[in-house]
Amino acid sequence: MMPITYTRFVLLLILNYFYLPLSAVQLNILRNWDGPSSDRIDCERFPESPECKDHDLIQRKPCTYAVTLKSKFFPSELAVLCGRPRHTLPCMINNGEKCDLSPMEFSEYEPVCLQLINIELQVRITHLHRQHDKGMKLSVETQQEVEQITADNLYWLCSRKCNNSTCVFNAELRPQKNSHDNTPSMTTLTTEYPNLRRSRQIKILLPIGSNEVSRLLKKTAPFKHLAVSSLPLSVTCKRY
Repeated sequence: MMPITYTRFVLLLILNYFYLPLSAVQLNILRNWDGPSSDRIDCERFPESPECKDHDLIQRKPCTYAVTLKSKFFPSELAVLCGRPRHTLPCMINNGEKCDLSPMEFSEYEPVCLQLINIELQVRITHLHRQHDKGMKLSVETQQEVEQITADNLYWLCSRKCNNSTCVFNAELRPQKNSHDNTPSMTTLTTEYPNLRRSRQIKILLPIGSNEVSRLLKKTAPFKHLAVSSLPLSVTCKRY
């Protein structure tokens, strides 16, 4: 069987997304994800993996943007994240077909691409959550993919909002409602499209809002006063 093209995959996943609830899609896909992958780490895609040779000689790819999310109500609560482009990653939602998850793109199809990337990110978080619940060792590869996807999404956001420069803008961190007990709580960074796209909102799944997700990624949850509805933020994108 020939590998599925990215365009076909996008169309199939859009249909799958609109006709099946996300939670149901996740549960079906995750049936066989109980054990760690037996595939070897791709060191070109995951140069920071400890399984790669000469790991200590590999330099961390520099950030294009330093992204600071600061609570407007509690200025001492902030998160400083890295925005940088990533390599293409393998899809986790693939229905048995080989496909690739491309980096976030700059085009008229941005909202659809971002929605698909958000789904892929949430599936990876759910995969780590299931491993944690079963007392298994968390997949380093999946943790790194979550970090890479998040960094690429922030790189795209800052490039789009700041026109490839440095800027400050308003956003909100909104908690998502769980439809199932076996899925971790997630948060969405929401802001307005710049210029002529103000009728639309940018919604990026951001795995930093809850203690539950932060533990899966071995991070510290920066916002202690995340409201039930939303937390107003000031976002600073500093381009290097």
